[in-house]
Amino acid sequence: SFSHRCSLDNRPYSYIKISDGCDRGCTFCSIPKFKGKFRSRKIEDILKEARYLIESGKKEIILVAQDTTGYGIDIYGNQALPELLRGLNSLEGKFWIRVMYLHPDFLTQDIIETMCSLEKVVKYFDVPIQHASDEILRRMGRMKKSEELMELFERIRRACPDAVLRTSVIVGFPGERDEDFEKLMEFVVDVGFDKLGVFVYSDEEGTVAHEFSDKVDKEVAEERKERLLLKQADISFEKLNRFLEKEFVAVLEDRENGFMIGRTWMDAPEIDGVIYLKGKGKIGDLVKVRVEEHDEYDMKGVILCQT
Repeated sequence: SFSHRCSLDNRPYSYIKISDGCDRGCTFCSIPKFKGKFRSRKIEDILKEARYLIESGKKEIILVAQDTTGYGIDIYGNQALPELLRGLNSLEGKFWIRVMYLHPDFLTQDIIETMCSLEKVVKYFDVPIQHASDEILRRMGRMKKSEELMELFERIRRACPDAVLRTSVIVGFPGERDEDFEKLMEFVVDVGFDKLGVFVYSDEEGTVAHEFSDKVDKEVAEERKERLLLKQADISFEKLNRFLEKEFVAVLEDRENGFMIGRTWMDAPEIDGVIYLKGKGKIGDLVKVRVEEHDEYDMKGVILCQT
């Protein structure tokens, strides 16, 4: 149970682990082997930790787990993420709630609509698809086919047209042919993800995929990663255009070369972009900003006022 074990540092955000372990059978992953079965923490325990963090001045609570969509199944008998989010949303204070690692095979309409309807939950969907070729998805032990994944992202956008979509994929998985990779490229272009993480497959002993014989040459895999990231850079640049001259709330996180460095709700810490800001403020403040320019990943803007 919770015993103020969360480290209070000077970052304006904190991670809360809502469950540990995993029961999914992805063939490339050894987490179930060394983390064991999926175990959720109780809602009241998580709320207590969140309340402590918010009272200590945190401006963002980030929920993490090997699979956040499965939260609660083991202890409540159902997917309890919507209930947890409603509880967090009702806590006092000005703060964001971000959910990471939403497994596409178990991301229900209820979770989508709950995330879209709660004021403090950012409309940021981190849904790691891993691949988009049906053959590779099957070999990875994933349930949804490419077409169903496409339909899932369409449903998210219907429920929340402003949603920011992030995914991560693995290239160079055993058996990945040129045509599988092309399908993945095509899928990434068709969905138009705001953010994309690309990983080269790495063999882990004790996994099912470790036994597959048709390994992809490392150089080929690296080249595929490069191609995909170049393509994504164009998409990300295009996607950021919709935020130009718009006003947002940002949390101030650092100072560098005369700029304040902030982050809007569209960006998760450590993995996404930042916004470089002209103007004054102190680290940890929530401020209103206007976006004036951007490159593929980062934005520049001006601080308008405190919120």
